[in-house]
Amino acid sequence: MEVSTDLPSTMAQMLAPFVSSDEALIRIAVSEASKAIEPAARAKLIAPLLTDELRAVRVAAADALADAPVDAALSAAFNRAFAELIKANELSSWRGEGRANQGLLHMRRGELDKAEQQYITAISIDPYFSASYINLTDIYRATMQPQKAQQFYELAVRNLPKDATIRYSYGLHLIRQGKTKEAAEQFELSVRYQPDDEQNLYVWLLTLDSLKQWDKGLQLLLQRQQSRPLSARLQQLGMDMAQKAGNREAYQRLKY
Repeated sequence: MEVSTDLPSTMAQMLAPFVSSDEALIRIAVSEASKAIEPAARAKLIAPLLTDELRAVRVAAADALADAPVDAALSAAFNRAFAELIKANELSSWRGEGRANQGLLHMRRGELDKAEQQYITAISIDPYFSASYINLTDIYRATMQPQKAQQFYELAVRNLPKDATIRYSYGLHLIRQGKTKEAAEQFELSVRYQPDDEQNLYVWLLTLDSLKQWDKGLQLLLQRQQSRPLSARLQQLGMDMAQKAGNREAYQRLKY
């Protein structure tokens, strides 16, 4: 099995000797590890695995190359291996998560119509798997269909009311629609359900800042400061809010 040595990526060069390993699990692991490599170099690295003697290795290679450019010389081998990957995924299509995995595969291929249908089916099978909602609404964001996104966000918060990731994603959607007040409510819930996630808190504070609700934001920060040191970005945001609110005491407490 010949492997090209014209590989610009250091990681690709490190992985190259293992492409021809006698151990199938190692060849599969190479495909998985190659996902961290730039797509063109990845395709060059694991192309030989598309015609491996074992289906599991071929399927792993096809999965790794789903979002990578495949030239004409490799297209036939890739298409055969990719068809095997689709067939393997279909075995778990009775589960919502299985359908969601199919949707993710189509997203990586840029096949958004197919991905949309897989996610809708996944939600109908298992309405409590949050990734299906997140990825489906991301498709609607990319294709500029905010009404459809709104429909599925409303369904998501009904089925998964305490899911912080969905609340956060819904808040971002509302921000894009210019509904800042409603977005703040979603960000507040995201913090309530995942209080240790600083990103959720930071975005909620930014939203409060845009609504000029500086006193509420400062109260949150000062309470947090009592239990743990503030990160640099939270500290700076708090000081900015204190200045806008004319709250010298809060400014000094946050500064020091």
